[in-house]
Amino acid sequence: MRLSSKRIKQAILLSFSLSMLLSAGPAKADMRQAVKAYSEKRYKDAYTHLLPEAEKGDPLAQCTLGYLYDQGNGVSQDKGKAMKWYKEAAKGGSADGQYNLGLMFRDGEGTPKDSYKATYWLEKAASQGHQTAQIALGMMAMNPDEGEPRYEDGAKWFAMAAEQGNISGCYNLGRLLSLGRGIEKDEGKAVELLRKAAEGGHIYAQHDLGILLGKSDDPKLVEEADKWLEKAAKEGYDDSQLSYGAFLLRNGREEEAKDWLKMASDRGNPEAQYLLGQLCRQQGGSFKEAANWFGLAARQGHGPAQYALATLYERGIGVEKDPTLSALWYRRAAEQGIPEAQYNLSVIYRKGSSLPKDLGKSLLWLKKAAELGLPEAQYSLGTLYREGDEIPRDLSKAAELFRKASNRGNAESQCALGLMYLRGAGVPRDEKEAMEHLIASGEAGYPSAQYNLGLLYSRGEAVPRDTAEAARWFRKAALQGHPGAQCNLGVQYERGDGVALVPSAAAAWLGKAAKQGEPYALYNLALLYQKGKGVERNRERAVELLEKAIEAGSWDAPYSLGCLFAGDYGGPVREISALYRLYQAASIGDRRAMLRLGLAYDEGKLVAPDKMEAVKWIRKAAEQGSDKAQFTLGAMYLKGDGLVKSHNAAMSWFCESAKQGNLQAQYNLGLCLWNSKDEELRSSAIMWMERAAQGGYAPAQCELGIRYITGEGLPQSDPAALRWFSLSAEQGYVPAQYNLAVLYLYGGPYLSPDESSAFHWFSRAAKEGYRDAQFYLGCLYERGNAVSRDVKAAKTWLTMAMEGGSAEAREVLDEMERDKDFAIGKEDMPRLPFGSDLPPVPSVGNDMDEKKEA
Repeated sequence: MRLSSKRIKQAILLSFSLSMLLSAGPAKADMRQAVKAYSEKRYKDAYTHLLPEAEKGDPLAQCTLGYLYDQGNGVSQDKGKAMKWYKEAAKGGSADGQYNLGLMFRDGEGTPKDSYKATYWLEKAASQGHQTAQIALGMMAMNPDEGEPRYEDGAKWFAMAAEQGNISGCYNLGRLLSLGRGIEKDEGKAVELLRKAAEGGHIYAQHDLGILLGKSDDPKLVEEADKWLEKAAKEGYDDSQLSYGAFLLRNGREEEAKDWLKMASDRGNPEAQYLLGQLCRQQGGSFKEAANWFGLAARQGHGPAQYALATLYERGIGVEKDPTLSALWYRRAAEQGIPEAQYNLSVIYRKGSSLPKDLGKSLLWLKKAAELGLPEAQYSLGTLYREGDEIPRDLSKAAELFRKASNRGNAESQCALGLMYLRGAGVPRDEKEAMEHLIASGEAGYPSAQYNLGLLYSRGEAVPRDTAEAARWFRKAALQGHPGAQCNLGVQYERGDGVALVPSAAAAWLGKAAKQGEPYALYNLALLYQKGKGVERNRERAVELLEKAIEAGSWDAPYSLGCLFAGDYGGPVREISALYRLYQAASIGDRRAMLRLGLAYDEGKLVAPDKMEAVKWIRKAAEQGSDKAQFTLGAMYLKGDGLVKSHNAAMSWFCESAKQGNLQAQYNLGLCLWNSKDEELRSSAIMWMERAAQGGYAPAQCELGIRYITGEGLPQSDPAALRWFSLSAEQGYVPAQYNLAVLYLYGGPYLSPDESSAFHWFSRAAKEGYRDAQFYLGCLYERGNAVSRDVKAAKTWLTMAMEGGSAEAREVLDEMERDKDFAIGKEDMPRLPFGSDLPPVPSVGNDMDEKKEA
């Protein structure tokens, strides 16, 4: 175990040769004289008396004579002659001779090494109960020249020696029992055997017993551990002094611990020197003193001390900062197999800081650190395999490395592995596994995982959408300074999405992210200043933030700045600046900017009108997938505005826009299809109108109401018409307000007239300037049924209708002038048709934008 085989042999040889001589009987005078001479160290005289007896075949004399030749005592050292006499003694049945001969074969002394013959003779001796032969056989089994250790055989031989009370056997068997090697682990028996060896004065047993008992929670056993460790330490065994010092540290006896560690250090124990350095560094001691202790251990090749010394030189703590020396010690520690040093050395080679940049060497050391299980190295190497920039991309290897590091609790790897499961990259897609790894990473405090969890909950990806839970995770990451999380939390406060609507909180979080240069945050904060939401309105500040956002790489900011310069939200118009920014945005593919440029050329705003340029930019935006541009281009084809009029081209663009959910396009596509002679197309017209109506588009709701009233394309249904007219009217759509009023006025097969409701809706539409509503309102005032009769008000509204071109209003006014007693009846009121209107041209604007996943 701890003693080398050679040391054991020599100690045993001395002991057993003396015992053999002293056991000689009185009948052998020469042997008694040999004993006396040997004890007085008169080895030549001993030799003189031993030789005749040896030549007569006395095994005891032969073995002792062999020992004199072996050691060169009284004769010239001669391993060959030693071998000869040991062999003679062994053949004569001497267990000592067999033992010594076995050692000669084992160690190759006086003969070539021969493990087979060594085992043969040692087993001969062991079978006679020779304890040291049993120990030697146990040692050979555990430390073979070739192959793996045979702990089971070792345990067998140590047990034989232990049964005879041999303290070395007790010690070695106790060690095996404590470790469970070659024999079933049994710490109780191990303690019993080690205690027996310790009581017999075996220093190593005292040491190991102290270590084993020191792990106990039983105060009595800990007290006993203290006794044995101190006993071994007092014997001057530096490993025991080290262990005792560490034991005292664990038990809060720091000053005593330092004394023993210093004793071990004075004996050159590098581990003790390292621990003293750690004490100085960690417990308020001098960093300079720590560096001295680390230096002593490091120069003896102590890897952890070399690593610690490297960190001090790197930071300039306790020593003058020296990147070159730091790299030197990192390299030495790395060569000793210290994974942290290997990782740091990899970083140095990657950056080319204190050593020439060498990506090959960087990768080499990174792989070594990863193979030794350092989670940071596994994560970094996994990242390289995932990205495929410096080494061939291998997602499977990346996932495996992330998994290994995750199993060791590395939060970065848990996050990375979670994202790979989420995307099905390098591993099968598994949303449950993804969430488990991301949550583990997030709960460990890794802000990137917390941010990604916020994104998943906000989108409803892999989990049900839960914006409150999203805000919780964003907040965790935001409090750690994650700019993307700060930005998204700010957006949630601006929208009141998952959190209370608090514009000031939105501005605060966006401000934090903006200070870190987060482009989305700079952009969104600019919009708040632009609108005066959560902050005092400040156009100049909005411009400043948008310019910073552009510098930071914001894709949205050029368009927004162009709109601001164009006079949106008030403020002076700066045509050149507006056009510059809109062109800048359009050049990077911003469809909104393309459409805005097209509308500017179409309407002659910012630039002189130019239909060709207008069509060019609107078409570009449409081809880039802008649903608003596709609708606008369809409208231009439908009207022949800047393009050759084409009903088919109009429908084609309306269809592209409608598929993207554009309600105006769905409605207009429905109108175009309705005018077709193909019944199948006419039926799809209703489908598109219904989509637009269900999406809340008021003109489509109004149009559906008309279809239900007239029974064109849909079954005639007053209640359905009433529902759609009401939905549209409540949104302020004037034709729907008028149509709803007409429906209430006349009623229908399943709807009774209601002049009060009719009056209400005619009033609302009339006030918006709707001519036919003004006519009906005038008539209702003249009739005085739903409202008190008011001829003056009647004339006022009828006049407004007449001035708007209503012939019916003119006729009623003329009758009222000709006949002062004229009273209009409901049957005398001409029934005007239901009305509809064309939708407005689409608008383009700025919206708050969330930070997307990097």
